[in-house]
Amino acid sequence: MKILFDECVDMHLCKFLRSLGQDSIHVKETAWKGKSNGELYKIAKDAFALFISTDRDFSDPAAHPPTPTMGILYIDIIPPIAN
Repeated sequence: MKILFDECVDMHLCKFLRSLGQDSIHVKETAWKGKSNGELYKIAKDAFALFISTDRDFSDPAAHPPTPTMGILYIDIIPPIAN
């Protein structure tokens, strides 16, 4: 399964999945760095099975709907609270 990580997602997650054998690519490793959300959505739906982002724009399925061949995983990462 080809996975595309948005540039707002920590690159360590992409590298971790790659170490497990997943076909994972991070936007920062490509010429797509700095592309708009709409452009990334088009790239993802044409060439990837999963797009992972922490950008709230991708949490709205009306704006960026999944397709029969590509899903979007929006993750909301809450930073740890310092004691």
